[in-house]
Amino acid sequence: ASIPASVSSLGLRPFTGCELLDDVDFNGSSYFDTDESIIYELDDSGNKEKVVEYLCGRSSTSVKAEDLAGVKEIYPEAFQDTNVSMVDLSQSQIAKVPLRAFQDTLKLYSVSLPDTCRSIEEDAFSDSGIQQLRIPDSVTIINNNAFRDIHDANGNAGTDTKTDLSILEFECVEDSSAYLFAQQNNIKTSTYIPKVYYTVTFWDWEGTLLDTQEVEAGTDAVPPEVPGREGYTLSGWVPDYRGVTENISVTAQYEAIDPDTCVAGRACYGGPAPERVQEQIRSMRNYLKDQA
Repeated sequence: ASIPASVSSLGLRPFTGCELLDDVDFNGSSYFDTDESIIYELDDSGNKEKVVEYLCGRSSTSVKAEDLAGVKEIYPEAFQDTNVSMVDLSQSQIAKVPLRAFQDTLKLYSVSLPDTCRSIEEDAFSDSGIQQLRIPDSVTIINNNAFRDIHDANGNAGTDTKTDLSILEFECVEDSSAYLFAQQNNIKTSTYIPKVYYTVTFWDWEGTLLDTQEVEAGTDAVPPEVPGREGYTLSGWVPDYRGVTENISVTAQYEAIDPDTCVAGRACYGGPAPERVQEQIRSMRNYLKDQA
C-alpha cells in the first residue's frame, strides 16, 4: 500500500481487514511512517510518537519493549482484531490504554504497561485472550468494562470471545488500584515491589552543572568527565555517589598541585598544559639550575 506524503491525518484502523498487509509506504511523509509492520504518527522531529495501527501481516506477533520505546500514545483500536500475542509497553511513555485498544485479540497472551500509565479505558481488553497483565501502581483508574464480554448486534452476550477472567493474572503492587480491582473481580494477582529511582546531580567546584542522572535505588551513579581546573587535580566527589538511597547533589573536589610534580607538556589537571604554565615550569627550572 502507498499513501501520498501529503496525507496528514488517519482515522482509526485505516487498514482493518487487510490480513496480509505488512507495510504501508508513506513516501517520506513527515506525518507517518511504518516500521516493522506498525504504523506510527511522527512528532515534529520525525520521532515515533503515537501507535496508529498494528498490521496483521507482521511477521512476528510479539512487540518488544524496544519497538515502542519513547512512544507517548496509542490510537484507540490500534491493536483491535489482530493476531498480536505479546506487547511490551514498559519503555513507552503512554498515559493510558485507550478505548478498544486490544479488543478482539484472541491470541493475546501478555501486555506490560509503563510507569507513566494512569488509566485503562473501556473495552481496552474486551473479548481478548489476555492472560498476563503487568500493571504499575501509577495506574489509578481501571474502567469497570475494560475486560467485559461484548454483546452482539442482537443484544446477546458472546460466548466464544469472552475474556476469561479465570485465567487472567495481574502482576501488580500490593494494595494498588490494580490489586484492589483484581480482588473485586476475582482476578488472580502476583505482586512485585516497584523500582525506586533517585536523582543524582553532579556539579563542578564553581557551580557548573555537569550532569543529572536517574539512578535506581541502591545502585551507583556514573561520575561525568570534568573540564579541569588549572593548578588543581580532581581528588573525588562529595557526597558519595555509590549505593544511592536519596536525591543527592554531588560536587567535584580538587587538590592543589605541587608545582614540583608538574611535567612540562602535561597539565596539572590532566589535559595539555597551557603554554603559560609550561613557560612558568621552564622558568622555575632555569632559576633552580642557576642557583645550584
